[in-house]
Amino acid sequence: MSSPMNIKRLLMKGWDGWNEIQTADLGTDFLVMVGVVMAAAASFITCLGLNLQKMSLCAPENVSKKPFAQPKWVAGLTCVVVGSIIDFLSFGLAPQSLLAPLAALSLVWNLVMASYFHGEDYTRADVYATF
Repeated sequence: MSSPMNIKRLLMKGWDGWNEIQTADLGTDFLVMVGVVMAAAASFITCLGLNLQKMSLCAPENVSKKPFAQPKWVAGLTCVVVGSIIDFLSFGLAPQSLLAPLAALSLVWNLVMASYFHGEDYTRADVYATF
C-alpha cells in the first residue's frame, strides 16, 4: 500500500553521465488541476470584489457614506479576502511556475466585468492588449 507522498526515482542524463534524482509523486495530476482551477476561481472572485467596491464607491447615493457602511463595498471586500485565501491555498497544490501566469486572468475578468458592472466600453485595442 503506497501513500500519496511516495518518493519516485528518476534517472536523468547529465553532463557527467547518468544521475539519480528523487522527486515527490503526489498524485500530482489531480492536485495540480485542482490548484489551477482554484487559482482561476480566486482571480475571478477577487476581480468581482474589486468591481463591487468600485460600483459602491461610485454610486451617487453613497457619496456621504463611509465605505464600511456600504453593503456592496463590504461584499466586495469579503470577495477580495476570500479570493486571496483561495489563491494562497492553490499555491500549496500546484507549482508557482504554473500558477503565477494565471494572475493575468484578472485582466480578462476585469475587461468583462467593467463592461457589465460599470458600462465601460472597451475597444479592439483593449481586447488585443488583454489577450
